[in-house]
Amino acid sequence: MSKSNDNMPKKKIVIITVLMIFFLLFFFRNKIFLPIGEQVSFSVSLPKEMAISPIKLMYRSEICKASKPRAEGGSYKVPGYYYKEVIPSGNGDEYKYDTPLKGWGVCLWKLSNVMIEISYNGLLKKTWIQ
Repeated sequence: MSKSNDNMPKKKIVIITVLMIFFLLFFFRNKIFLPIGEQVSFSVSLPKEMAISPIKLMYRSEICKASKPRAEGGSYKVPGYYYKEVIPSGNGDEYKYDTPLKGWGVCLWKLSNVMIEISYNGLLKKTWIQ
């Protein structure tokens, strides 16, 4: 009877350890606790007659590379990219958005391109910031 009681704490420790490992792997994979690097802020002031479209962000990484096929066969590596569209917060005339500049996620993504689109009387203007 005392042997089964002695094994009980060991079983609890093993179960708790396994659960903690799965818990940490889940959060690491989903990048929840990874540090965010330096932030950059975008602010757009528009007259009431104008509207803003979602901001398009392009991030690049030298760590997470993408493979491109060669014409003669095989492949070569290029910097990986991560594309994201965000809707800036704000009222009808002032819009703001904060985003990491570099060093976030497993791939240590770096902000490469930002495209802000505004429309006025049915026309669309594109502004690229690099």
